[in-house]
Amino acid sequence: MNSFKKIFLTIVTLSIIASLSIAFTGCPTPVTEKPTATEEPTITEEAEETPTEEAVTTEEPTEEVAEFGTAENPLVMAFAPSGEADRILASGEKVEKMIEERTGYKIESFVATSYAALIESMGAGNTHIGWLATVQYVVAHDKYNVEGLLSSIRYGSPTYKGQIIVHVDSDIEDIADLEGKTFAYSDPLSTSGFIYPMTLLVKEGYDYKTFFSEINSMDGSH
Repeated sequence: MNSFKKIFLTIVTLSIIASLSIAFTGCPTPVTEKPTATEEPTITEEAEETPTEEAVTTEEPTEEVAEFGTAENPLVMAFAPSGEADRILASGEKVEKMIEERTGYKIESFVATSYAALIESMGAGNTHIGWLATVQYVVAHDKYNVEGLLSSIRYGSPTYKGQIIVHVDSDIEDIADLEGKTFAYSDPLSTSGFIYPMTLLVKEGYDYKTFFSEINSMDGSH
């Protein structure tokens, strides 16, 4: 009997141990998840804001321009250097006075240094009234849109003539006799002083560049 109890207790004990062993192995071992590597937050440095200076608009004081045609801001009238400057200005003063009396505008007159200088002065707006020669006007009109309003009348005629002058003792009697001679002209933009004489040579079949031995300019003076 005692032997039976021992065997029974042994079996019960083994059964309990076996049951406990099954219970431990049946419970799943808790899984510890591997920690996910977390990215460190990127620190973005805020751009330093440069204080922008507000543009301060300063209005420049505008100079008051005197009324046009007054003594402080007169109309400028220029004459082509078609003769002695003193004689031209003397005649110009009469025209100047007449315009002032009829319009009330103040006029300031001068004689240009050359035909080209007068054209450029009108183109730049420095001269308001110009007394231009024929070709001079054509150039001024084409280049700066200068408009002709009046025409000069000389000795009752709107046209004039030119001359080729030689020494009284020379043997030159016609155009052909000028070949090989020295020729002096007034201004390259002068109608009677250069354009027409050279045109006359071309009509006669000559090349004025080689016809004369020498061509000299009188630097814009007649």
